[in-house]
Amino acid sequence: GAAYGMFPFGTAYCTSKIALSRMTNLLAEAVKEHGITVFALAPGGPSAMTEILATSPNVPQEINALFRNDLEAIHETDASVQMLLFLLSGQADMLTGRHISYTDSIDDLLHRTDEILRDDLYTLQLRI
Repeated sequence: GAAYGMFPFGTAYCTSKIALSRMTNLLAEAVKEHGITVFALAPGGPSAMTEILATSPNVPQEINALFRNDLEAIHETDASVQMLLFLLSGQADMLTGRHISYTDSIDDLLHRTDEILRDDLYTLQLRI
């Protein structure tokens, strides 16, 4: 989410996520001839105070609204693991280089593979 949304006081953090997404796309292109697949998996949002938030002197109290309760964190972890297992299964190999979120529907990804490839979806690129 940080690669595509706004995160108060998170300029460096968000920029690193954008770079990771783009690097995934470029790396996948570089190694595809060797049968290697590469994905950027967005595993979910913050479920606890992390070091980046705890050490920032300018984080407003509203940031607390971003934190999830323990049940939501457990659900995110389970959904992230399910998506990771799907990506490791080889069923999504055609989508190498894409930025996939734990919230994406596995069935949707499989059914929309042709469209995703044709329209170059789930990548971060400047379109002119």
